[in-house]
Amino acid sequence: MFWFKSSTLPPGIGNLTSLRNLHAFQVGHMSGHGIEELKNMAYLTGTFRISKLENAVNAVDDKLNEKKKLDKLVLEWSNRVDNPKAISDEEKLLNDLQPHSRLTEQQLSKIYTH
Repeated sequence: MFWFKSSTLPPGIGNLTSLRNLHAFQVGHMSGHGIEELKNMAYLTGTFRISKLENAVNAVDDKLNEKKKLDKLVLEWSNRVDNPKAISDEEKLLNDLQPHSRLTEQQLSKIYTH
């Protein structure tokens, strides 16, 4: 599949359960764009970037630990004001994400924009 100059994937991308090459997923608020879309995508390979994590309500159902063919995981938050509640939400989300233990690299990023 190929999307030209599109920053978001079509809703329900999680229905493509045999997908192997998906390099980025942007978490959204709308139905079909939540982090739970990742739960049945066990065959993803290589480097995978999850951005806009500030939109994730919880990540218990993402099943990152079952995606054994991922080598590198990049987790990104953006446009979030640092306050105790936001930091607490981010810490809980990080605990919920639980990628498999054989990743060669894991990167956490917080992007501030105006």
